[in-house]
Amino acid sequence: MKVHRKRPRNHGPRFAIWSAIAFALFLGVSSAVQQPQKAAALPTFAQAYQVDCSMCHSMVPALNAYGRYVQSSAFGVLDARVMERAIPLVMRESISYRSTGKLDAQQPAYKFTEANVSLNLVGVLSNAFSYRLEQSFYSNNISNGTTGHFWVSYNQLFHADGHLKIGKFDAPAPPAFSYWQDMSGFSSPSISVGQHGYALSGDRWGVGLDYVPRNYQKQPYKAEFAYVGNSPVLYNDTIYSMSNPYGPGGSTGSDKAYEYKVAYARPDKPVEAGVYGAVGSYVLPSGYLQPIDNYNATGVYAQRDQVKMFPGVLAFYQQTSDSNVGPGKASNQLVQSAISRAWSVEFDESFFGGNVMLGVRPVEYLSGLQASKAGYDTLQTGKPHYGVFDIVARDPKFSPYLYLTIESAVAAATNATYGQPAWRVGLKWAVPLFRPFVGREPTPPATFTPADLQAGTDQYAQNCAACHGADGKGGIGPNLHSIYNTTSLKETVALIENPIGVVMPRLYPATLTDAQVQQVAAYVRATFR
Repeated sequence: MKVHRKRPRNHGPRFAIWSAIAFALFLGVSSAVQQPQKAAALPTFAQAYQVDCSMCHSMVPALNAYGRYVQSSAFGVLDARVMERAIPLVMRESISYRSTGKLDAQQPAYKFTEANVSLNLVGVLSNAFSYRLEQSFYSNNISNGTTGHFWVSYNQLFHADGHLKIGKFDAPAPPAFSYWQDMSGFSSPSISVGQHGYALSGDRWGVGLDYVPRNYQKQPYKAEFAYVGNSPVLYNDTIYSMSNPYGPGGSTGSDKAYEYKVAYARPDKPVEAGVYGAVGSYVLPSGYLQPIDNYNATGVYAQRDQVKMFPGVLAFYQQTSDSNVGPGKASNQLVQSAISRAWSVEFDESFFGGNVMLGVRPVEYLSGLQASKAGYDTLQTGKPHYGVFDIVARDPKFSPYLYLTIESAVAAATNATYGQPAWRVGLKWAVPLFRPFVGREPTPPATFTPADLQAGTDQYAQNCAACHGADGKGGIGPNLHSIYNTTSLKETVALIENPIGVVMPRLYPATLTDAQVQQVAAYVRATFR
């Protein structure tokens, strides 16, 4: 039993040419640009490494422990040579339905939006630089979408543990604030206190430094810091000066902040927990005794991925404080402070080999004085959001990049009458625009006997089951039931011999011989489908 190997081809020059063409195409069409879409999967990574999206996602776009590790490092832990296999261009499209309408600002009674199209240019230029450029062209049926992520990172600080980002990037915050499977995101990160809304999630322009140790066994933590300003749709001179939506006549305001996150996190453990927060200032409309509002936010969070028979859980608590929230209804000359609190918990469970996920968020509690669209001089008290239920499903045999989400929510964020339910349905599709350079080759001729499969069973139980589970449904390691439909035998063998990143242990050739690697690959492909 022998697998014939071919010497890998050198795609460096062709990759450089395609990258240049892709970048030119991206810039050429990104002039029509304004409403970022929710973060989603980046299948170029899965395509380059020839693995399923479940390697990084518990359910797209929610990240598992390894996905959070890759994201926090600004993709710096990925191998630039492997990334040369794929053209770094991804297109995303989604279709949405909401029973309460108000998705299309131009047609508020319309309950469907068919046009949500964006283009991503994302990848690793070398071991020193990585990038992500995201542009939407249609958002909720309206053309001229916004610029989403737009950053470049230098990844060789502190012996390659430090990553310096410049541009528009995710704020330091719990990963679930930006990468989560529910259609209704969390309201707490963008809670408004007084005259301005916090921006504890999403993308903001600025400069950031992430410290993500590669020796995570001895340094099981990560730290992220950023100095950020306002977030206009494109880079221009209004980055640090934008309109205050509640000010009289649209008075200008400016929002600048230092943001941070420090967390216990390891890519091989399903738990992450830490603290996050921001310290900033906001310019209030004219007419106030004190035109500057100094604010701060502090929060704690913990997330445990779903493992075997235990459901996943996410919980957070945060407190936001403003020194000068504005006058309220009393007087245009009154200065008052306010404190707001928010917390939430959500549970999720996977079924059918990880291809269906149920998420339940019983409550998201919000309190405190908030700005009101009834007028810049009017404040209201925040209301709790109750009951968000989501089911996300995929069929990797049909398409590994297509996801269906159904949601029932009883929350103010649904635009329904408060306390009344609303239904939402979404269909998301993301796919690389080109096939990888290392294409599927016919499975090498090999005959696996019952003895080979039994040997593979024994080796899997001894070396693999602790992380991937005896049933292959995952634990610390990802679910293996999609391997048969997404990779060839040769690719499975290559993945065992040269694991992705630093998480999966390298068992070949010290522990597993050539024959044993092929036996394990044969067992996995024959058993987990």
